[in-house]
Amino acid sequence: QAKRRVVLVMPAAYDAGAGDEDAWAQLAEDVYEELGAGASAFLLLDMTRNGSPAVYASSSMLDLFGCESEDILGRPWTAMCGDSTDMDDRRALEAAMYSTEECSRCLVCPTKSGEFFWNHVYLEPGARLGLQYTCLSCVDVTHLVEARGDTGANMDVVEEASRIQALQMSTVKTVLSILQGLVRNEQDHEQQGQIQGQTISGEDDGERQQREVQEHDVAEAMSSVKAALTNNSFEDLRRILLDTDDAIFASMEMRASFSLVIHDNGVERQVCVNQGNALHYAICRSAFSAALALLICCPELIGMECHWGEEVLESDVENEAPSRRLRSFNAVQLANRYGEFFEESNTDLSQLYFSTASIMQYFGKVSENLAFMNSDGPKERLQAAGSQGETLLVELMQLTAYQITRDQEAEELIYPVPPPIPYPSSRHE
Repeated sequence: QAKRRVVLVMPAAYDAGAGDEDAWAQLAEDVYEELGAGASAFLLLDMTRNGSPAVYASSSMLDLFGCESEDILGRPWTAMCGDSTDMDDRRALEAAMYSTEECSRCLVCPTKSGEFFWNHVYLEPGARLGLQYTCLSCVDVTHLVEARGDTGANMDVVEEASRIQALQMSTVKTVLSILQGLVRNEQDHEQQGQIQGQTISGEDDGERQQREVQEHDVAEAMSSVKAALTNNSFEDLRRILLDTDDAIFASMEMRASFSLVIHDNGVERQVCVNQGNALHYAICRSAFSAALALLICCPELIGMECHWGEEVLESDVENEAPSRRLRSFNAVQLANRYGEFFEESNTDLSQLYFSTASIMQYFGKVSENLAFMNSDGPKERLQAAGSQGETLLVELMQLTAYQITRDQEAEELIYPVPPPIPYPSSRHE
């Protein structure tokens, strides 16, 4: 059943008459739920309005500049720049705002009190997600700039810079992902309302209370699912999926966004997962046992895609700019990619990722040999499967290996390998 979270057109925070202020409150609440207090400062610009004014500033953004919301909202993003800000960097950021490309620059910016600091700005336009907003993340990196001349601190500076970049990317992508979900939920609700011949404005108090209770229940269920995945507990997740209303729906609709830095054969890569469901979240958490509960309950999760962003932070080629790759991955592709990442640094973890990818790839065939998968519904399958996740995982690995061998043998029968051609003997022999 479709549900309403906020109004479809997010109101401008600086316009008191724009409408539902709960829209922005919902955004702040969801960002905190996803990232906690560790999110970087961020600003949202409305690219459909004249001058692309700021329409939302996080509390940490206001703290960073030592200002109030009225000092930023309703004004162009350049209001945070000063006379010392490099014009080329400003133009590069401005151009990226109207494109579909991410961009980052380090600017000299003043606080409201007149103190200057080095501000690392990372932005991503929401246009490629169908959104009217561009999101900027800001972090004070003055301490890193000042430490650049200290040769003994160079390694620490690089590591800290990578951590900050990862934090900013995670924050921006999470904010845009949540915005997209809020808008999509409202669109779904409007369509549902049209089918039922009613509108949101006609909702009475009883219907509103029922809707709010349902939204709260879904949010609680999603939080429980994520906790079980983080702990990699098959038994806990199975219990939640069986006993908690809306847990299955929450697993399908989860919008997980996160990033990490991986050292791949001497190359430092920043990877981000956006719009991930519960299975994507489990894979990226290496929660292989817990993922099995999701496969039993919702095997259709395997084919659903998440957005994967990958950036090479350091290149071995001199003067070569960092490269970026953006693509969509299903769960099998995601597990294989992680397996490739850890192939050199952690062989055991790499093999677990490859095995998990194979299990998901062959799950449709292998599940025919699992009696509990013949049960009618998702909860019935989970109930029949029992609570021994590790035993089931080993059984699935064995069945998958057997299925792969059978498929290879069948392929050899269809396309037999020709016998080697004997080398011609010498006339003297």
